[in-house]
Amino acid sequence: MASATLEPIAIVGYACKLPGDVSSPEDLWELCSRGRTGWGPTPSTRYSKDAYYHPAPGKHGCINTEGGYFLHEDPARFDAPFFNMTVQEATALDPQQRLLLECTFEAFESSGMTKEGVAGKDIGVFVGGSFADYEVNNTRDIDTAPTYQATGCAPAMQSNRLSYYFDLRGPSMTVDTACSSSLVALHSAMQSLRNGESSSAVVAAAHLNLTPDFFVTMSNTQLLNDAGKTFAFDHRAISGFARGEGAGSIVLKPLNAAIRDGNVIRAVIHNSGVNQDGKTNGITVPNGRAQSDLIKQVYAKAGLDPAECGFSECHGTGTKVGDPIEVAGIHEALGAGRSPRSPLFIGSVKSNVGHLEGASGIVSVIKAAMMLEKGMLLPNANFETANPNIPLNEYNMKVRNVLIAMIVTIVVLIVMIMMVMAIINVMIIRKLTT
Repeated sequence: MASATLEPIAIVGYACKLPGDVSSPEDLWELCSRGRTGWGPTPSTRYSKDAYYHPAPGKHGCINTEGGYFLHEDPARFDAPFFNMTVQEATALDPQQRLLLECTFEAFESSGMTKEGVAGKDIGVFVGGSFADYEVNNTRDIDTAPTYQATGCAPAMQSNRLSYYFDLRGPSMTVDTACSSSLVALHSAMQSLRNGESSSAVVAAAHLNLTPDFFVTMSNTQLLNDAGKTFAFDHRAISGFARGEGAGSIVLKPLNAAIRDGNVIRAVIHNSGVNQDGKTNGITVPNGRAQSDLIKQVYAKAGLDPAECGFSECHGTGTKVGDPIEVAGIHEALGAGRSPRSPLFIGSVKSNVGHLEGASGIVSVIKAAMMLEKGMLLPNANFETANPNIPLNEYNMKVRNVLIAMIVTIVVLIVMIMMVMAIINVMIIRKLTT
């Protein structure tokens, strides 16, 4: 039985733009259901890969990969008049903010809410934001910085820009907890909805890899995968992660309000939680015990049985150290009562679109909600055989590489572990049942 004290939160709309020529959630479904990926060589419009590439990880000033997961559409393209902007304003506007505007407009459309209908309402905006390549590039020569640099690139403006354009009067904040940013933003949105600060909420995030700067710093610390690809849970996950980019936006309402207003309910979030890894062997090394403790707490507070969880959408960055620790933590929390005939399925959308860092969590939420809507378990791309340090058979876990049907009332667990500060966020999502 679900807890009577925690009001469920409904996902009533969503939108996304991702690698693999994905411009909508349906495109994302097509990409994932066919086991395809959005990987490609580094576009010449970003930086010269020939100038920076060196195969040796840790080579100072170099990048150990020649590709990644990039948007097919040029992020510089933007319909400024549609969003009531002058050329000067649009030129200074971080393309991540442009993506947030576009995705949130489409998310409201998906929810059946119009711009006129949301204007002036106590709707909160919670954005997960991290790196800002555009600002870095603009400030290399301060004499040529755009006129509206301050409002165009400030992290706070990622959320404030949405509140301003749509005239939303609820709380507006940008959350930076690195890779868990968008899910911690979602957690904050749920608290705002439950305590009455917001009647509805937008949760969004965008991430773009526009310059070589952060590629170089991550390569220097040997964080990147040599092939620039994500091999979540796979035997080829022997180095670091692969960078991706894109954006996603979802619209939330308390479940009772969504039913009252006749919204299409995509999925229902029963609970969420956040904690921290604390002291580990390194600041980027996760803590499996902290993960399992949080999963148990979130289930207990929601009044749900962990044995009901049929699928766990993992952080799953495809790293040599992180994947085994994460899977062990999930097994410790959710493994009781599993058998070869009744396993726990796990997966990671990063195998399809790469690691969107601060925006990665929102993509996982959209994937999870779509699986519940369609009653299908998506395959995990780039999976051949398990990482030898992940005993899937012993854990009674499975990674699927083909599309299969699943029980549509299944509980889906989202687990995200932040890369740098190792904040953990857990979320329980399930299909609305009557």
